[in-house]
Amino acid sequence: MKRGGFTLVEVMLSIVIIGLISSYLYGTLGQIQLSNSLLADRDRKLKEREEFLSLLHKDILQSNLTSISNSQKGDNHILNLRSKNSLYSSHYVYIKWFLHEELKTVIRAESTKDFQMPVRDERLHWVQFDEVTENIEVFKLFMSNKKDGLLLYTKDLNGTESIFEFLKSE
Repeated sequence: MKRGGFTLVEVMLSIVIIGLISSYLYGTLGQIQLSNSLLADRDRKLKEREEFLSLLHKDILQSNLTSISNSQKGDNHILNLRSKNSLYSSHYVYIKWFLHEELKTVIRAESTKDFQMPVRDERLHWVQFDEVTENIEVFKLFMSNKKDGLLLYTKDLNGTESIFEFLKSE
């Protein structure tokens, strides 16, 4: 009389095959999770850069006074603007874009009253500071001869260099 069951060898072989397939799927799942986290980090950085460039562009487009000065150490630049683009609901504001060299962070400073860098303690309450982007070691600006456009050169901590053009006539 024949029985319809599995032999011990067949059961062991099935367990080994299921184990191999499971380990392959587990490794693949780990790679997918790593890829997702890398893509999410890249997406966050691209969004941060887009917000940084968009805010700077709005400040430049809505400005009527623009000048560039050297930072305290002279290695980087400060963009000085008088603009209608206020983050704090003021009509016309004085804006300065600069690199905080110790923090490696680009800062946007806004005030209703004109101020000089570094901001003196008695004027500190007039100025709003916003960290705009991080991990930057070079922040340089160049104005066109006609004063209708700016070039921004940045270099991040990874050594990636970027050049952006901003035209006031856009």
